[in-house]
Amino acid sequence: MALSQRDYCLNLAYFLDEKGILLVMTNPMHVKRSKELDDNLPTNHDAKDALVIARLVKDGRFSYPRILKGMEAELRAGATFRSKLAEEQGAVRNQMIRWLDRYFPEFTQVFPPFGKMALAALEQTPFPSDLAGKEIEEVLPLYRQSEELQSPQKPKAKKLIERAQHSIGVTEGQQMARIEIAMLVRRYRQLEGRNRGTDRAADRTRTDLRRVRMVEDRSGLRRCDHRGTVIRDREFLPLSGSAATHQISGPDAAGTFPPANTKGKNGSRSVEEGGCAPSSSA
Repeated sequence: MALSQRDYCLNLAYFLDEKGILLVMTNPMHVKRSKELDDNLPTNHDAKDALVIARLVKDGRFSYPRILKGMEAELRAGATFRSKLAEEQGAVRNQMIRWLDRYFPEFTQVFPPFGKMALAALEQTPFPSDLAGKEIEEVLPLYRQSEELQSPQKPKAKKLIERAQHSIGVTEGQQMARIEIAMLVRRYRQLEGRNRGTDRAADRTRTDLRRVRMVEDRSGLRRCDHRGTVIRDREFLPLSGSAATHQISGPDAAGTFPPANTKGKNGSRSVEEGGCAPSSSA
């Protein structure tokens, strides 16, 4: 069965894989550029797409998809979730920078990145008026009340107090602005914690995957495609977007598959040499 690469075809791909039905995929760009070859019309409908895909498959212009399972599927799902969290955290960071540009523009001169002490300062003393007339000994206990900060840096706090004395930040609308920055700080910490948790889970999964591969290498086992071609380790990187499909050329004009590009005089390796025996579906 042939499919064009779309996200909604994953359910069907896993179903066909469970049933042992060979599945190939065509590039959507190839389908788009080939749909005008027959009728010279840019029309697009299901019947025409099916015909175009079938002809691309007949000409061998397809690829065999890699169906991720087990630990590889976990790594792919984790990488996707991690990228979404990083994107959301970046959006929250930009909102915090926008808030500071309005109410406390000198803050970034003291804390360029948003570390633990920067978040504590935004939580306890977000406005320059909160630091007006206060000594360093009064500010440090406030920062120690914030989570994950036990030893605030005295030079940083002193510098922040000095910058607050000559701040040009807006002084109107601070009541609602205080609520906004408090929510942004909480959300930023929440996303940061989730990112660390996702990274730890991904590290454990990657460690388990390396152990499995080491066992396979020592026992002589190799992962192979349906033709018996050894799939190298670099083709098993689930976190790489380009590794979503293992590109293999289709059949030649005679309807047979070309030999695998492996070592040996005849272009293939035996099972004893570390290769794989061709499957019956080839």
